[in-house]
Amino acid sequence: MRFVQLSLVACAASLASNAFASEGTSLSLTLNAAKFGSSKLSIKPVDGETTSLSSTYMDIVGLDAENDSPAVFELGFKYNKNVFYFNPIGTLGEREFWAGLELSDGLEAGIMTAGYSKSLSPAVQIDGGKMKSESMSKFGFFGIYAFNMFEQNFELTAVPFVKMGETKYEQSTSDKKSLGFGVSTELMYMREATKNLTFGTGVSFDLEQNKNEINGKETSTETQTDLGLHLGRVAFSF
Repeated sequence: MRFVQLSLVACAASLASNAFASEGTSLSLTLNAAKFGSSKLSIKPVDGETTSLSSTYMDIVGLDAENDSPAVFELGFKYNKNVFYFNPIGTLGEREFWAGLELSDGLEAGIMTAGYSKSLSPAVQIDGGKMKSESMSKFGFFGIYAFNMFEQNFELTAVPFVKMGETKYEQSTSDKKSLGFGVSTELMYMREATKNLTFGTGVSFDLEQNKNEINGKETSTETQTDLGLHLGRVAFSF
């Protein structure tokens, strides 16, 4: 299914680039060739001891991405000083959209929003209850700074955000809600292979903390960190 999505978006990007070229609009297509990561999840219940779970993963074009580490497959549009970025195939089904301005040479900033919503009919038996629906929304800001150091090109990205989630069950006393915040950061070393092709390697660090409730009562606090090594990111410009 992921390959089908990749193909459809790539075709759409190619068509869009031809359609807008005459108007001076630039388009880019960015994807991760490979990412190696290590994540840790700590859960602190209101009553009880903290438990932790650590894992490592290899993400090849998003095919084995962790649930909370969506694949990087991004469409970018720029028109004059306006910039837009769209990730259409997050691993949870979420869509992520950034909109901002080029404030100066190499500096972009703006707002971001992401989320998904799904209903299940019939309800699915999960964790002792029948789940009817699930949703997540995320809001924040982004900043991208491209700079030159030691005669090499680098790109630094930071995205602070707040996140809300809700899961509803047939038995309403099992309904779950979460509210949290986090920040995603990334430093990439960029090399221009050809005029329209850029290759990048770098590191990323994500931090997120959520407070969970069941039937209106706080049950736990979850803290998740993710450290990633991007072995290859490819960006095409049109």
